[in-house]
Amino acid sequence: MRAVDHTRLEFETDAFASLDGEPFTGWATVTEGAERSAQAFVGGVARGPEILWDPSGQVTYVGFFSLGRIMAGPSHQWDGEGHLVSEHVNDFSGDPLLSRSWDASGRLVHEERYSASPAGSGQPTGEHGSRPWRRIRVAAGTAPPEPGGAAPVPRVEDLRVSRTGADGPLVLLHGRPFTGEAVTRDPWGRTEMHTFVEGVEDGVTLTWSPGGALVTQGITRYPHGPVGPWHQWDERGRLLRETVHDALGNRIIVRELDEAGDIVREERRPPARLARDPRTGQERPATWL
Repeated sequence: MRAVDHTRLEFETDAFASLDGEPFTGWATVTEGAERSAQAFVGGVARGPEILWDPSGQVTYVGFFSLGRIMAGPSHQWDGEGHLVSEHVNDFSGDPLLSRSWDASGRLVHEERYSASPAGSGQPTGEHGSRPWRRIRVAAGTAPPEPGGAAPVPRVEDLRVSRTGADGPLVLLHGRPFTGEAVTRDPWGRTEMHTFVEGVEDGVTLTWSPGGALVTQGITRYPHGPVGPWHQWDERGRLLRETVHDALGNRIIVRELDEAGDIVREERRPPARLARDPRTGQERPATWL
């Protein structure tokens, strides 16, 4: 997706933006001093990743907006060296379900679980909330379902690939570049959701277990595949693994956690592909995102 400074956009509300009179699809970027942030918009609506960088270019935060500018599902924070600092999980309504934090050695130092309440504010509890972390969102331009109904979400198998795109293959639905989510089943019966923007895979990738628990979350970008931090959980919401890819798709960090939630393995790998500065031609490791 294209990136545009937020000052070029017109904001009808905090959650809806247009560019030159058209609903905006892309990244709205903000620069405050040496720090930067970016928020994804699809069809004018704030949907998908929100990312923060520190002055060195290190990603320090990744969270995900759902429709209505609701912060839904897991979000994570890192320090300037790329060490995992915290994890916060909201349900699909934005209510808190889980909060964890780690010290510099990777030891879990805080964990709090919350119960979902009808009033919409979580209360501390020892049990995991019963409401799901994330659910499939209604694609832009699709009418929301009636109460008790369902919205049509295309299957990945229903999409077609065209080789006529100027920048490479385009994914089409009914002959037009597809923007929205599409789902498929893997060989283990899990449901995978892939996000497409204007015919290319760009955005959140989610996997749910057969029982409905979110077990994988990450970001995919064409043509590099997985980029940035990816996380895996078991069905009880225990964080199992963090895998970090840089912006070119290199797998550069792998962390594994034990039953107690402590980080017991961390492997850092040199990138196989380097980013080239378009002005100087100098090559250097790419940032996470």
